[in-house]
Amino acid sequence: AVMDSPGVTLVEEKVEDGRFYLHVTAPSAVPPGSMDDLEFTLNPAERLVFYRSATREAVFVNQVAPTQPLTDNGANRKRLEGIRTQLGWGKLTYGDEFAAY
Repeated sequence: AVMDSPGVTLVEEKVEDGRFYLHVTAPSAVPPGSMDDLEFTLNPAERLVFYRSATREAVFVNQVAPTQPLTDNGANRKRLEGIRTQLGWGKLTYGDEFAAY
């Protein structure tokens, strides 16, 4: 599922202490032409998967006072949610206070 997207490149794959680690890059939505890093750590013994997707470069809204980066409109989150759904992974929730997160 991770490698199915166009432009995805394998950076690192390893197994250590019964945990699996995968690092890939994928084309970024914002800024166009840049790359996103996706990392996955799978711990089968605990039945847990930790994952993240982050854009390497930031584009700032105000060039004079660059404090607010331009949003990717949820592209990284949508990518990870799509992978999670495609693999049939459930969500780990901690209660209603995090429901909108």
